[in-house]
Amino acid sequence: MLDSVKDQQLREKLERLEPLQPILEALNSRLGGVHLVGGAVRDLLLGREPNEVDLVVVGDAIDLARQYAQFMPGSHIEEHQQFGTATVRNADTVVDFATARVEQYESPGALPVVRPATLAEDLRRRDFTVNSMAISLEEESRGLLTDPFNGIDDLAERLLRVLHRQSFVDDPTRLWRLARYAGRYQFQIEALTAQLASDAVANSALAGIAAERSGNEILRLLEEAEPLAAIDQAVKLGLPKTFGAVAPATGLAGRALERFAGLIDPETTVAIAFWADADGASSSALSLGMGARFAALAAQGERISEITRQLEAAVGGYEIAELVSKSSPEAVAIAGVNGAEANAARWFDELQGLTNPVDGDQLLAAGIKAGPAIAVGLEEARRSVLNGEQLERAELLKLAVDAASDYQGKSPQ
Repeated sequence: MLDSVKDQQLREKLERLEPLQPILEALNSRLGGVHLVGGAVRDLLLGREPNEVDLVVVGDAIDLARQYAQFMPGSHIEEHQQFGTATVRNADTVVDFATARVEQYESPGALPVVRPATLAEDLRRRDFTVNSMAISLEEESRGLLTDPFNGIDDLAERLLRVLHRQSFVDDPTRLWRLARYAGRYQFQIEALTAQLASDAVANSALAGIAAERSGNEILRLLEEAEPLAAIDQAVKLGLPKTFGAVAPATGLAGRALERFAGLIDPETTVAIAFWADADGASSSALSLGMGARFAALAAQGERISEITRQLEAAVGGYEIAELVSKSSPEAVAIAGVNGAEANAARWFDELQGLTNPVDGDQLLAAGIKAGPAIAVGLEEARRSVLNGEQLERAELLKLAVDAASDYQGKSPQ
């Protein structure tokens, strides 16, 4: 338990937490048994700005969420009666409400069966000690910390510790959360927790949960502010191998982001590298419910070694540009640090900034009919520019016109 001085500090932090203002001000008289829990408590104690707001209500959480939504302009509420939870969203905030509950897992990895419970019982069902603390929002006890598992001591020691031996068996997605938190906070994994995680992976615990739940956890991993640190932890735990993904254990994404800093998109780079040389990456991503965009990035990751070979063998700027057009600058950057440094650097330093001085209007003015011949002529001029042929504008235009005319002459009329 915190002493009174720290309680006051927590009270002040609570009252400055923007998403809580409608509750603390407008609903104050109805806040019996309402606590801030989980990640928000952890982050407040670490002196960080919480990126999530979770409330536990000893009572009817959905009813409180409805009242809260009335004070939030433009808000939308999602209710889950089965679990006694609700989420209120507007343009600026997301607040999750949950009825204090206990969970019973009928089989490993299954969604739990829940029933209402006390705050102490609710905290007992959580994943790690540092996430099993609560701060009261009630006026008389506001700022009072409830910490039944000494989470504040583990915060001080920078340790991630599960609450019981069955934790990863009951909910294997906690393995992904373990990787995220270890990477995000640079916390150590407590020895028994590390052993339990290793045992769960070895026993294929993740195979027992719905694919979409795993896909959602991977997406959350990739959305971390520093995803490479979290992915590194996931690799150490052996999690990506569960889905055939290699992940950037070799540092491909990190090296690409360092070598081509400011020239490539970090999120895209990490997403591609996550599936580096993994067989069936695209279909795996789709089966995990990760969406078409991520599946397309996974497909590029699957081809990284192939892209590297093609880029290394490319002769001339046009071949390099064609390879980029069929993949992405991020895949080219990864291929660059995977062995095709010279041609990758050439793309970023020279080729991507080149422009074609010939346009379609010029070809039309030269007598080329509108249609595919225009594209043929422009592509011929583009090839010349990318290959470094030092032609004057008039020479490039003649090259394009000749190519377009030749296409028109061969095409059936």
